[in-house]
Amino acid sequence: MIKKFIGKIVVALIKAMARAFVGMLMGIAFMGFILVMLLFFGVAAPQAGQEIMLMEIIGLLLVGAGIGAIAGFFDMLDFQRRSMGRARRISRDEK
Repeated sequence: MIKKFIGKIVVALIKAMARAFVGMLMGIAFMGFILVMLLFFGVAAPQAGQEIMLMEIIGLLLVGAGIGAIAGFFDMLDFQRRSMGRARRISRDEK
C-alpha cells in the first residue's frame, strides 16, 4: 500500500518535471520569437557590434528559459496537488 502510494508520487513528480522542462523550452521559443521580431523591425540596435548582439540574444534566451521554468514550476505544483487528490480518492475507494 505504502509502496504503491510512493510510486504514484514519484511518477507524478517525473511527469511534473517533464512539464517544467517543456515550459522552459516554450519560454526560450517565445523569447526567441520576440527577439526575431525586434530584429526584423529594427528595434534592436543593428549598429551594435556582433559581440554585443550575441550577448543580447543569449540574455533574452536565458530570460525566456527562466520565465518558462518558473511557469513550469508552478504548473508542476498544481499538477502534483491534483495527483495527490486523485491518490487520496483511490486510497479511500480501496478501504
